[in-house]
Amino acid sequence: FDRVHITIINASADCVIAGDAVQCEQVVRRIGAPRCALLQHDLIAHAPELVPFADEWRRIHSRRTKPVPGVRFYTNATNRAYAPERDACAEALLGQAVRGVDFRPTVEAAWNDGVRIFVELGPRNAMSRAISSILRGRDNLCVSFDRAGRPALDQIADATSRLRAA
Repeated sequence: FDRVHITIINASADCVIAGDAVQCEQVVRRIGAPRCALLQHDLIAHAPELVPFADEWRRIHSRRTKPVPGVRFYTNATNRAYAPERDACAEALLGQAVRGVDFRPTVEAAWNDGVRIFVELGPRNAMSRAISSILRGRDNLCVSFDRAGRPALDQIADATSRLRAA
């Protein structure tokens, strides 16, 4: 499979592949279709095919930033904390755009740095499930503001109360 990439590793048993449609279908057949879900994102991300567009990607993602006292930022480009300055942010976004993203070492780094509460704003609590899997058996709280099938106000109230209790 020379035209298929593992583009995202959410957790040890949860990843995303992308690439040539025919070869992706072959991978799905080998893995077993019931274990797979079609994401339908028709764009280049987390793959070396983006490298020819690196300068444009960096330019688009070069924006004014400012520090937020008391907040630590992590990037999946290096799987560790970093200071979110203009160039550092653009490089971090480029780094994770041209290579596959592996959330596991980033989550491990955050946990090793003392992070115990993880707040997820997007889509369908996928990262909360992944973080819970990565940190299984260790002290942590994952709070998601977007869980499928729940009214928005209920989700906000639940997430807020869980964070307040923590």
